[in-house]
Amino acid sequence: MLTFSLFTGLGGYFVKQTSGINPQQILFFRAILASLFIFIVALVTKRLKELKFRLPFQTILMGAAQGLSIYFFYAALEKTTVASTMMLVYTAPIFSAIFASIFLKEKIAQNTVLGILMSLIGVLLISNPSEFKIDSNHMVGSIYALLGGFFYAAMAISSKSLTEKTKPIYTAFWQYFIIMVMTAFFAKGVTMAQFSANFIPLAYLGCVAGGLAFIIYMQGIKLVRGQYIQIITMMEVLVGTLSGVILLKEPLPSRVMIGGLLILGGVLVVSAKKNLLKR
Repeated sequence: MLTFSLFTGLGGYFVKQTSGINPQQILFFRAILASLFIFIVALVTKRLKELKFRLPFQTILMGAAQGLSIYFFYAALEKTTVASTMMLVYTAPIFSAIFASIFLKEKIAQNTVLGILMSLIGVLLISNPSEFKIDSNHMVGSIYALLGGFFYAAMAISSKSLTEKTKPIYTAFWQYFIIMVMTAFFAKGVTMAQFSANFIPLAYLGCVAGGLAFIIYMQGIKLVRGQYIQIITMMEVLVGTLSGVILLKEPLPSRVMIGGLLILGGVLVVSAKKNLLKR
């Protein structure tokens, strides 16, 4: 799980290393490389039958929501720092709790309300509404990052029934394949020279932070107690934040640090449940 968090946490850094291509194009190349990677893994491990397309409505909805989530994540990175983006995208579990209450009729517990309030305060600190300007890159980036968290939560809730009826490798492959189809139009303007110049960050995003990280994640959740999964994967935020500060020399204001801690604390409070220990 820590390795997964390391690989995905560095994703923001590698997005920042691309040049001359927009978020839609980055997303297309990540999707096609991740799809190929997962397909090859399924071929080598003789699991191609698990990739057979079915449940079209749920599958397409899952892929579309995930595509929008990653797109807004990349778009946010164009406007603001890796730290702010990672922390705001991590509001996804808060959105998930709200969606579960509305669409799945799950009762909102007191700890969930507390977690949501903590996260909202954190969001306000990071987005800094006191300096609100329509053309402010940071404000626009903050909104994009929150939309990234929103659509990631929407993907998780909408695909709940799908994940119960299919194998994990199915959802991974088809979400990337659908994203590839969604963004194919935007890739037609990319020249071979542009692709070659961005090959290393694109390969990392597609093969390492995409396909390989997913496989490691699925292996990890088999071995880690349920109550620890959310806590361990929070390392993704730490890795992403440090990569921005250390590798990209981005600033880390105190309000962003405090806001991030409130969001992560809120996520922990919302995720705290009993009887999740694996026996």
